[in-house]
Amino acid sequence: MPPPPSNHRTLTLIGAGRLGRTLARLWQDRGTFRIGDVFARSAASARSAVEFIGSGQPLTLSDHPGQVELALLAVPDDQLADAAAWLAEQSGVGPGSVAFHCSGAHPASVLDPLRAAGAAVASAHPMHSFADPAHSLETFAGTFCALEGDDQAMEMLEPAFEAIGARPLQIDGDAKLLYHAGGVFASNYVTVLIDAALRLLEAAGIATPAGRQLIGPLVRGAVDSALSLGPGAALTGPVARGDANLVARQAHAVAIHEAGLGDLYGLLARSAIRLAASEGRLDPEQVRDLESALEQASQPSSMRTPTTQSVEAKP
Repeated sequence: MPPPPSNHRTLTLIGAGRLGRTLARLWQDRGTFRIGDVFARSAASARSAVEFIGSGQPLTLSDHPGQVELALLAVPDDQLADAAAWLAEQSGVGPGSVAFHCSGAHPASVLDPLRAAGAAVASAHPMHSFADPAHSLETFAGTFCALEGDDQAMEMLEPAFEAIGARPLQIDGDAKLLYHAGGVFASNYVTVLIDAALRLLEAAGIATPAGRQLIGPLVRGAVDSALSLGPGAALTGPVARGDANLVARQAHAVAIHEAGLGDLYGLLARSAIRLAASEGRLDPEQVRDLESALEQASQPSSMRTPTTQSVEAKP
């Protein structure tokens, strides 16, 4: 781990939630920054954050910050613009100040009121879950952190994040939404898919506790294979082997059980077809048969289960 930056500035924390207090504590413990004012909506929240961090002055938004050297706006995404405008009105922000936020979806430009006041601004998004700040203190090292913004801010933040074990990477601010959506797919939507799998298993008579144990090895194995081999090579199942008959029957059964899950099955199956075809694992005829099977299964007028006479499986 590299040594802390030699220019020890005082960090003003706006927002005392899980992310803000975790990063402040990491920088406090490492000696990267001194912790100054810690602002929260309530005095109790500010005091709780200061107690966790081990340093700082608890304040509320009715108080005024002193001279702002470095400010982290750790507030919810929809409050960033208002927080930036509030801080820009304070007399302590000006040339030489640096301000940044940790939103994965917003670029640094959401802090333009602070830039107009003379501050250098940036965004720094750690690809890390801060659900449990105490646990994050132990697991943060190695976290990738996407940075973008003004040069002055980047020159300070990159070594600061490296000092607490992060792995900084630079990103175009205009690409933040797609970058963040990638993280949503990789984390939030994987959770949604696990929920869908458990609901189908429960419908088949397998209670959720047992279902979790059942799919655990499948989920872990799929993730490990996709990350080590690449998604195309790791894909298995009826689509990957071109089993159009089974795909048709399965899609139909899921749609009959629950229309929303049927729609989800169809969307994912079509994505799997494109993935397998792009890897050369399906020939054009297999692709046509699979797409036809999904189309047939989605027809509301077809209430019978597809058979090998309706869609032939290819060897």
